[in-house]
Amino acid sequence: MNRKHYFKMADYLGTFKYHLEQHLKENSNHTDWQEKQDISNEFINLKDNITTLLKEENREFHFGKFNNEIDRVMLKREKEYKEEQQKEYDDEMSDTSLDNLENVSEELSELLKI
Repeated sequence: MNRKHYFKMADYLGTFKYHLEQHLKENSNHTDWQEKQDISNEFINLKDNITTLLKEENREFHFGKFNNEIDRVMLKREKEYKEEQQKEYDDEMSDTSLDNLENVSEELSELLKI
């Protein structure tokens, strides 16, 4: 594996971690604390197993940098999601404002006819 592959692997794991945490947040009413802990522990075990394999293949592999990259990707995905949500909200609000403006305009036209 080359450096590019390590970054891809970190990207995949970071994206997976983001979606996993989102799922746990969205289903917090249906998932008990122990189940959440078990799922989090399984992700940690998966990541540890992958990093162990990577270390066996490359003695110079650095766990800390790899883990930091995974966390960076996860935060990046979270930021992208929030920006997307904000854009959708802004679009919805501007559409609603435009509809309201059209309604007010129609009402004023009716009043002026009287």
